[in-house]
Amino acid sequence: MAIKIGAVEAFNITNFDHIPDDRQTKHETIGGVVVQDFGRVEKGDTLSFETDIKAKDKAVFFGYWYNRTYVTIIDEAGNVYEDCRVRVTRHRYVSRDFAKYEHCVLEIWRI
Repeated sequence: MAIKIGAVEAFNITNFDHIPDDRQTKHETIGGVVVQDFGRVEKGDTLSFETDIKAKDKAVFFGYWYNRTYVTIIDEAGNVYEDCRVRVTRHRYVSRDFAKYEHCVLEIWRI
């Protein structure tokens, strides 16, 4: 399976987590009773996963990170997330095929 991150296809996806942004709170008084609503804003969600990318795509992919470029993400299920920022938390060469692939641990921030 693969995930499309901007123009780059990432594959061999592992440890995929969808972390909702549940920091939004609302306090309201209704009829003298204080009501709390712990709502959610989808634009604050974070996607986290490990993946491999082709070495030839490394410059494009890391450009998203360095330049804080907004990209569109299409996940394995076909869900589309627009206006996302890519954060590379770790990366290394893939030991079995050193010159052709890069293994990355990513966070995708929905903006």
